[in-house]
Amino acid sequence: MKLLSYFSGIGNSYILGPDSGGEAILVDPSEFDVTLVDLVESNSFNISTVLFTHSHEHHIRGLRVLKKIYDVRIISGNKEIGGFESELADKGERIEASGYIIETLDLEELLEGIRIFRIESLLFTGTLLSAGRIEAVIPSEKRALLAKSIQKKITEISKEVLILPSYGPPSTADAELRWNSDFHPQY
Repeated sequence: MKLLSYFSGIGNSYILGPDSGGEAILVDPSEFDVTLVDLVESNSFNISTVLFTHSHEHHIRGLRVLKKIYDVRIISGNKEIGGFESELADKGERIEASGYIIETLDLEELLEGIRIFRIESLLFTGTLLSAGRIEAVIPSEKRALLAKSIQKKITEISKEVLILPSYGPPSTADAELRWNSDFHPQY
């Protein structure tokens, strides 16, 4: 399995596919520009699935161009993304796509339409969790509940899981459990 990252000025996008090329998954294509096309093509990938952790307009801008190049299956927490039909990923659901099993973490009771996806040892957290903090802009009373829910979910999985957010650098479950200021408000 090969993981590639593309950090545009708008947000982070990730590509996951076989080492030797083939069907691949693209996560949160905020832009689909020449640099990203070159990254996909130079690795002999065919984008067949697109995952959206959230539907903020500036994080889905690349979808229109992407759809002109690739015939993709769209999976998200919404039935529609950017004017395109999307397959709804329900809480706790396991979906097979592009040769991978995608698990949707069960946090939807707190945030409508926002998803965290797990593929093997990778956790695509979108705008929910970044290195050292919860990124979501929500009322303070829900923020504490969200922090507790996310902390519980990542405690249940391996500490070696790589956290891949929409903003900022990657992190690990272990680092977040130890140092995330939203999990430990006394810091």
